[in-house]
Amino acid sequence: IKKFQKNGYSGFHEKKLELELEDALDRGYLLEAQRLLEELLSLAPTLKQNPDQNISIRILSARLLSKTGQHAPAKGKLMNILKIVQSREDRILKVHVLMALVEVCIEANAADYGLLYLLQLLDIAGELKFDSLLIKIRLLAAKIQMRVKLYKAARELLLSCMPHSLVNCSLSIRLDLILLYAECDLRDVLTSEGSLRDQLEKLASVEKLAKEQDNIRQLRSTYHLSALIYNKLGEIKNRNIASKKLMQIGAMCR
Repeated sequence: IKKFQKNGYSGFHEKKLELELEDALDRGYLLEAQRLLEELLSLAPTLKQNPDQNISIRILSARLLSKTGQHAPAKGKLMNILKIVQSREDRILKVHVLMALVEVCIEANAADYGLLYLLQLLDIAGELKFDSLLIKIRLLAAKIQMRVKLYKAARELLLSCMPHSLVNCSLSIRLDLILLYAECDLRDVLTSEGSLRDQLEKLASVEKLAKEQDNIRQLRSTYHLSALIYNKLGEIKNRNIASKKLMQIGAMCR
């Protein structure tokens, strides 16, 4: 930080806030994300000096709207951003906008619309060499496959990502892969009892790591999936324990 201040890099503070905002969204701290966004918007004159950064912050703003249930405004904002990005022919920014659009459609239970954006995304992604970005895209693809009940295809896609994620991705992405795979097993009526119990063991590991990372979004998913799996197995006591944990942490996600 001292080095940036010494060199007079005026964009450092804004970029720091942007990264903190993205991190708050990832970890499920929506009130903190809102505070950071408001602080960023107060720096709007400075942000206009960097159009690319301005767009990335607008994408984060739309994602925050979606996570607070405002899916239509979020989608409208992203569609406007997409028009700007397309006029510039900036492929990387376009990828991020399309990823956000797919995410919004999934959160709005509109997988059919999400598929349209996903196809555009996959068309561009084939030319990219950013492994972590590609794995994020494949995660979105697996979510869409799950929503249309293509569980086998989703599992195969997730399994293909796991070896690469150990080298190229953050712990948060690796945990998301495990959570989504567990959800696939839960939703698929063909999943055996043994497989479900295996997922419970993995979810216990995710819980420990998510606590260390202070990621309440992943903790909430962990408890929710655990409760549903225990219920499917008829283990009511364990289901109630997981449900209680989910209720305790639920308020923190608002």
